[in-house]
Amino acid sequence: MDTDTEMGPVEGLWLIMLEDTSSPTRLYKIDLLDGHATLLCSLDTTNDYNTSTFGRDGTLYAANAVTKNLESIDPCTCARTVIGPTNVAALPGITTDQALGLYGLETTVDQFMVISTVNGNASAVGPLGIDWGTGGLTWSDDLKDTFAINGTDDRLYTINHLTGKATFLVQTNYNFGSVGIEWHPKTHEIFACSNPAELLRVEQKDGTVTVVGPMNLENKQAHCDNLAAPWVPVACVEDK
Repeated sequence: MDTDTEMGPVEGLWLIMLEDTSSPTRLYKIDLLDGHATLLCSLDTTNDYNTSTFGRDGTLYAANAVTKNLESIDPCTCARTVIGPTNVAALPGITTDQALGLYGLETTVDQFMVISTVNGNASAVGPLGIDWGTGGLTWSDDLKDTFAINGTDDRLYTINHLTGKATFLVQTNYNFGSVGIEWHPKTHEIFACSNPAELLRVEQKDGTVTVVGPMNLENKQAHCDNLAAPWVPVACVEDK
């Protein structure tokens, strides 16, 4: 009888990160266990992308900070498809919603937004109620709402997706510059990144931030300002 109980790798224990400090922009897989990065592919652009998210159907979305367009990116090939203009000035955080749409942070006027996956247009839900600087946004199925980190005060907030109002949750013990944040549907934990480029774990109960490990990107000067977790299997990423 075969008594070998060794288990294979658990599917989906990774994140996606767009590294736009390099030329061209690169797409990396970030390992949840130690934070190390694996290069997936390079985009056909040098444009900046300071936020990304997977939709629940497996589509990888990203906001182009130069063109102000919402794009979809094939994680297997890095081929880009322009969905349309967001029509907002600054969108440092996007995330899936509870269905097949997107939410976003607009930090020029500090508004919580709904973003169309059909044409890219962002429309206001309501004011955040605080001054937001660098930041990131993520949906949590546990919370049934969104978490966000404000790089101005290094605090973790919840944001009501019905009103847009941000509510202070905990003060973190980390000095954020750039901000990437993602609630992971496999582990039900909050991960984050900043500069330097290292994967962080954020405790929502007390704000403790621990370093999972350095990403060890090819560009040693690169920072991290976006993370995206898979909701469905992505075979080409699992195989890397």
